[in-house]
Amino acid sequence: YLNLMHHFTQDIEQSKANFVFCSQTLKNLSQSSALSWYVQAVGQMMIGDRPGAILLLNNALRLDPSLQIVYPLLGQLYCFTGEYQKGYDFMDYGFSLCPEFRYSGNNLVTMGILLFGLERYSEAVAVLEESFYLQTDSWVNRGIYLTSLFLMGQVNKAKKEAKDFQKMIDEANPFTIRNSLNLLNASMKKRVEDALSGMQVSIP
Repeated sequence: YLNLMHHFTQDIEQSKANFVFCSQTLKNLSQSSALSWYVQAVGQMMIGDRPGAILLLNNALRLDPSLQIVYPLLGQLYCFTGEYQKGYDFMDYGFSLCPEFRYSGNNLVTMGILLFGLERYSEAVAVLEESFYLQTDSWVNRGIYLTSLFLMGQVNKAKKEAKDFQKMIDEANPFTIRNSLNLLNASMKKRVEDALSGMQVSIP
């Protein structure tokens, strides 16, 4: 599975097709392996089927609740289906089982978005500040961070940092930015866009 992920990085469609094929093979081989359900879920994520991936991951947990890697992935999926409390609960439990998850992938950014979704802005700020040590060039965590500052009343601090953020946006791929915003549910997206507008940040 890792071999496929790396080998076909330059050809997304080929990667998806191969992953789906391997997932189907795994499904045929075993319905009793939690890890098999997990890999199938990753395959569903690759083709954009979040509800299907959630179902498969829950199947994995029914078979083996101790399979730690499932929890942060469920947290991410629930984050982008707008079920922020569920996402937070899975992510938080995953961190408690394996603290290393906190510093792998985009887990800190996901946790920040979940806390933002739950309107726990000061906690979102703390988590996203922690994430800056891992990735300094992510406009997503920087944007949610500034929006959280703005909405918790630290308007001057947010506006002060907004100039550098605008520069980051101007240098980013506009399609990537808009695509990321569209992953948020309508309510959260409006909160982000309204706050950024209040900081005079323009998104292409």
